[in-house]
Amino acid sequence: MRRLDDEGAVAVLVAILFGGGVLLGMGALVIDVGLIAHEREQLQGGADAAAWVVADSCTRTPATCAGQAPLAQRQADGNARDGRSAATLTVCTTGCGTVARARTEPCPALPPALTSPFAEVRTTTREADGGTLLPPVLAQALIGGYAGTPVTACAQVAWGSPATGTVLALGVSHCAWAAATSGGADYPSPSGVLLPGATQPDTCGAAVPAGWEAPTGYTSFAVDPSCERTFGTAGTVPKPATSPSCTAALSAARVQGEPVLLPVTDAVRGDQYRVSGFAAFVVEDDDPLTGHFVRRITPVNGQSPGDGQDYGATYITRIG
Repeated sequence: MRRLDDEGAVAVLVAILFGGGVLLGMGALVIDVGLIAHEREQLQGGADAAAWVVADSCTRTPATCAGQAPLAQRQADGNARDGRSAATLTVCTTGCGTVARARTEPCPALPPALTSPFAEVRTTTREADGGTLLPPVLAQALIGGYAGTPVTACAQVAWGSPATGTVLALGVSHCAWAAATSGGADYPSPSGVLLPGATQPDTCGAAVPAGWEAPTGYTSFAVDPSCERTFGTAGTVPKPATSPSCTAALSAARVQGEPVLLPVTDAVRGDQYRVSGFAAFVVEDDDPLTGHFVRRITPVNGQSPGDGQDYGATYITRIG
């Protein structure tokens, strides 16, 4: 008898809750809010993919960077459950330090010190009829005339040439890099660039400060057998009076088959060299040491992509 009484009480309670709209409200909370969260997750995935692919494309072919909106839209659509979304692309390639702004929905504020190029993609719900409101499932029954809610997402990806790094301490001159890559227009593989100690005439017309000269060839800055050193594009670095050979480090790089970063110098005065950026180099042979420069894109997290001169080595990072 007690069991029947309990069941009857539950039935009455359900009837009261249903009549009062509580169950519908709970259903709307669970289903409609869940759909919004699922939609936002898809839109965020589309924005992330689009911003990253656009940034990658811009680093590889800067001349076509401004026309990447169709690429962004395809990436955003590909991450939507129904293959549809609305994507808005903003790309800044020059003067980006002047566009820092406060947070604007749904994008976070750009870092105030950002000077690197960046791509920003905003995604929004897009229905089959072109609408941008996510339609409700149960909320319509509770709120008359409620057509849905806009759901949005944003991703920002920046890229740039590193300005600092702990790299192999074998400096290559700007002119030697320019001669091997046609000024960055062509990265032949293999190119047979001789390492180390090769000298090449200064034929690149590089501008140097008054009282400085344009360095040529390669210069070893190594101070220990690891042939590594930390460099930055601010200030100068002295060449040590004596330094060990980088042959072992370069031989190890050849075996690994991975590009190594080398500091690029664009001015010299006495034993002081100015580092202007970093170049990626693939070692081809040990005797004599030869190799070729390449374009290399490296994802980095939690650090600025950098504003060094572009010598083919690029950092790419999510900033928002």
